[in-house]
Amino acid sequence: MTDRAARRISIRTALLAGFCLTAGVSIVFFGVQGYVWMTGALEREEREQDLALARAVATGLDRFLENTRHVVDGLAAEVAERQLLGQPSVLQETVENAARRELAFDSLAVTDDAGTAVAIVPRVNAKGASNIGMRLSDRQWFKDAMAAAARPSFDVIFSRTNGRATIAVAAPIRWRGRITGVAAVGLDLEQLRRVVHEVDPARSDRLVVVDAHGRVIAHSSPEWEAGAHNLSGEQVFRAAQIQSEGTTDYDSLYTETMRSAAFVRSPSGWVVWASRGPESARAKTASLLRGLAWSGMAAAVIATVGAVLISRFLARPFADLARAIQHLANGRFQDAQISDDRDSKIREVGDLLSGFRTMAERLRLQHEDLEAQVSERTRALEQQTQDAQATAGMLRAQEAIQRGYGELAALLNSLDRSFVLGEGTRKIAATLEAPLVAVYLTGDGPTGLRLKTYAAVDSGMLETSLLSPAGLPHEVARRGEPVVLSPAPGAGTLALRTGVGVLEAASVVGLPLHYQDRFVGVLVVATLHPLSEHARHFLNDAARQLSVALNNAALFESVRYQSQQLETLNAELKRASEVKSDFLASMSHELRTPLNSIIGFTELMLTSTRDTLSDRQRSALDRVRGSGRHLLGLINEVLDLSKIEAGRMDVRAESFTVPPLVQECLGAVEPQAQAKGLTVRATGLEGAPEIVQDRGKVKQILINLLSNAVKFTDRGSVELRVERPDDAFVSIAVADSGIGISLDDQAVIFGAFRQVESATTHSRGGTGLGLAISRRLAELMGGTLTVESTPGRGSTFTLSLPTRHLLQTAAETIEEPKGQAGAPVVLVIDDDRDVATIVRQAVVDEPLTVEWAANAGDGLARLRAHRPVVILLDVMLQGHDDGWDILGTLKTDPATRDIPVVVHSVIDNPQRARRLGADEVLAKPAPPARIRALLRRYVDGSPREEARESV
Repeated sequence: MTDRAARRISIRTALLAGFCLTAGVSIVFFGVQGYVWMTGALEREEREQDLALARAVATGLDRFLENTRHVVDGLAAEVAERQLLGQPSVLQETVENAARRELAFDSLAVTDDAGTAVAIVPRVNAKGASNIGMRLSDRQWFKDAMAAAARPSFDVIFSRTNGRATIAVAAPIRWRGRITGVAAVGLDLEQLRRVVHEVDPARSDRLVVVDAHGRVIAHSSPEWEAGAHNLSGEQVFRAAQIQSEGTTDYDSLYTETMRSAAFVRSPSGWVVWASRGPESARAKTASLLRGLAWSGMAAAVIATVGAVLISRFLARPFADLARAIQHLANGRFQDAQISDDRDSKIREVGDLLSGFRTMAERLRLQHEDLEAQVSERTRALEQQTQDAQATAGMLRAQEAIQRGYGELAALLNSLDRSFVLGEGTRKIAATLEAPLVAVYLTGDGPTGLRLKTYAAVDSGMLETSLLSPAGLPHEVARRGEPVVLSPAPGAGTLALRTGVGVLEAASVVGLPLHYQDRFVGVLVVATLHPLSEHARHFLNDAARQLSVALNNAALFESVRYQSQQLETLNAELKRASEVKSDFLASMSHELRTPLNSIIGFTELMLTSTRDTLSDRQRSALDRVRGSGRHLLGLINEVLDLSKIEAGRMDVRAESFTVPPLVQECLGAVEPQAQAKGLTVRATGLEGAPEIVQDRGKVKQILINLLSNAVKFTDRGSVELRVERPDDAFVSIAVADSGIGISLDDQAVIFGAFRQVESATTHSRGGTGLGLAISRRLAELMGGTLTVESTPGRGSTFTLSLPTRHLLQTAAETIEEPKGQAGAPVVLVIDDDRDVATIVRQAVVDEPLTVEWAANAGDGLARLRAHRPVVILLDVMLQGHDDGWDILGTLKTDPATRDIPVVVHSVIDNPQRARRLGADEVLAKPAPPARIRALLRRYVDGSPREEARESV
C-alpha cells in the first residue's frame, strides 16, 4: 500500500500535465486542420487557373479553325463562281495566290468530284514528282466535304504533298445545287504550336493539345509533335470523352508521375488540358508548414504558463476533498467534515466543497436508517423464501399434471383394452402420486360393476374395503356424478392399511366413466394431499379419455371379429364362384350335346319325306324344336358368361369391314321388325373403316342390341349409326323409339340376370344375360358399351371399340430373361428383338425388368400383365404404322394415359408424336448411355407402388 502511494502523483502535477497535453493535442489538431484547409484551397485555386487556361486555349483554337473554314469557303465559292475547274491553269494560279496570302496554310488543293487534284500547292512533293492528278478521294476531309457534313472532323493527318503532320480544312464547291469538287487546305501546325507555346513559354508538359483521336497537335516534345504521338490512352483524354470540361487526377502513362489536370473538349473535338505535377506546390507547402510550426510553438508556451497558474488554485481544495472522501469511505463520518475556512476562491470548486459537506451529513443519516431497514428486510426475506418453496412445490405438481395430460393421451391411443387399463391406472397414480387407483367396468348397469384393474403402493398386501364395488363405486354409479370422500374438519385423515404400515389419504375420489350417454364404469383415486383445482381438472379429463379409449378398444375388438367373419365368408363365396364357373365352363359339351341331338332329330322328322306326319304331330315337333332352340340359346348365354368370368373367353381378331357386318345383323332381326311394323335402317356406313377385331363377338353384341331394340319397341323405328370419333376408335350406336329405361334401372341392366322391372317387360321374356355378356365382350375387346335413355322416348346403346386389337396369341412367343423380382418394369414394343436386347444391356446394372413385345397385340397384353413405369414404342411394327394407334389408345384410356411413353423410332415426326401424347421422342439409333439416363429419370420419378398397380 505504501509503494502504491509513493507511485501516485499530486493533483497539481496531474492538472499541469493535463493542461499541457490538452493544449498540445489542440494545437496539433487545429494545425492539421489548417494545413488541410489551406492546401485544399491552394489546390482548388491552381485547378481553377488551369481550367481557365485550358478553356482560353480551346476557345482560341476554335476561332482559328472557324476563320480558316471561312477562308476555305470563300475559295470554294470563287472557284464555283468563276468555273475554274474547267480552267486548270487559272485555277492553279488562283490557288498559289491564296497560299501566298494565308501564311498559315501549309498546303492547298482543289479536287474534282472524283477526288483528283486539279490544282495543288506545292506542285511537287519531296521526291520531285508532280502532285497534280493525285488521288485524294480516300481522305476523310474529302468524304466529309462531298457529304456536306455539318461537323467535319479536324484530325491530325500526314500530308501526301510534303509528308508533314497537318490538319485538313475542306469545303465543297457547289455549282447549281450540285457538288462539283472540293477545296481543302492543310494548316501549318507550327503556327498553332507557337501560339500554344507562347502561353507556356517554358515548353513544359503543362499544356497539351490533341485532336479527337488523341493525336498530338501541341506538346513539350518536338518528336511527339512531329510524329503526332497518340495520347488516347491518357486517363485525362478518356475523361474528356465523358464530359466537355473538368478536372481530374491521373497517373501519366508517359511521365510516370501522379498529375492533376484541368481539361476542355472544344466543339471541334480537340482536347486541351493544362496539368501540373506535385513539384508545383512544394514551395508554397513548405512556407505554410513553417508558419504553422511557429504558431504552434507560441500556443504551447502560452498554454504551459496558463496551466501553472490554474493548478495553484485547484490543487489545495481537491487535496482536502480527497482526505474527506477517504474518511467517508472508511465509515468515519465525523472525520469526513471539511471546515468552512478551507473554502476555495474558485466559485465552482467552492460549490463542490459545500455540496460535499451536505452529502456527507445525509450519508451519515441514511447509513443509520439503512441498518434498521436491513434487519427488517432480512426477516421478510426469510418469510418469502418459505413461501417460494411452497409455491415451487405447487408448480412442480402442476407441471407433473400438465405433463401427465400428454403422456396419458398417448398411452390411451392404444386399442388393446388390457394395455389401456393397466398403463392408464399406473400413469394416473404416478402423475398425482396417488397410493391407489382402481377401475370398475360394467356392461349391464350399476349392479354389474366388476373390478378390472388397480394400481397401489403394495398391491399384494393391500387391505382396504375401497376395492369392493359395493362401497364408493356403487354410489358413484348410482349418482352418475363424481363423489369425493374427505375427512371432517378436525377428524384427521383417511387410513389405508397395508401389510407394511398405514397410509393416510387426504381424499378418495370416484368418477363415473361415460361414453356419450352410455355408462361404462367408475374410476376411483385415493390422494395423499387435498385435491387442488388442477388435480380435479386432470381427473375429469382422465376419466373422459379413459372412457373414449375403452370404447375405441371395444369397437376395435368388434370390428376385428366382424372382419374375420367377412374374410371367411368372402373366401367361401370366392371358392363357390370359382367352382360354379369351372363347372359351367367344363360342362358346355355335356349340356349342348343332347340338345343338339334333340333339335337335329326333330328337324329330320319335320323334313323327312318318307314318313307322313299328321298336323298334330308336326305342330308338336315344331314346339319341341322351338323349345330346344330357346333352351340352347339360354344355355349358350350362361356358358358365355361363365367362360368370361373364368377367363376362358378368347378374342380372335381379324380384319373386316363394318358395312357387310351391319347388313348381316339387320337381316337377322328384320323379320321380327317387319312382323311388328317397325322400320329398321342404318346410317354412316359410307365412312365406316376397316377394323381388326373379333368379328363374331362384334356381331353377337350388335344382334343382341338390335333384338332388344325390336323386342321393346312397339311402334316407330330402330336405327343403327356408325361413327368414327377419331382414328383410333369406331362407334356403333343402336337407337330405338321404345319404352325407354329409367335412370335407376340404367345402373343395373348390365348386371347378370337383371331386367327392367315393369308390367310391360315381364311378357317379353329373356334371361337378363344379353346386356351383361355384351358389355363384358366389349371390355374384352378393349371397348365400352354405354346407354342413354329417357322413359317413354326410347334408348340408345353405344358400342365403342378400338379399330385395331391384336391378340397376344398372334404374337411371337419368346422366352425373355427374367429381371429382378419386384423391380420396376420397362416395356419395349418393337418388331426388332435386338432393340430390346440393347435396352436390356444398357440397364443391366439397374434394378429394372425389361419386357419385350413384337407387335401391338402382344404389347397391349403385356401392358395388362405388367404395369410398366415407362414404355419405349416403335411406330413401325412389322411393316405397319400400328405404333401410332397404340399411342393414341394408351393416351385416351384413363387407365393408361398416366404411363410415360417414349417414341423410339427411325420415323422423325416429333410433332405427331407429341400431338398424340408422347412424353418424349428418341430417334434411332440412340446411344446406350442416353437410353440408361432417360429410363433412370422416369424410374426415379415413379414410385414402385405405382409401378405394381394393375392396368
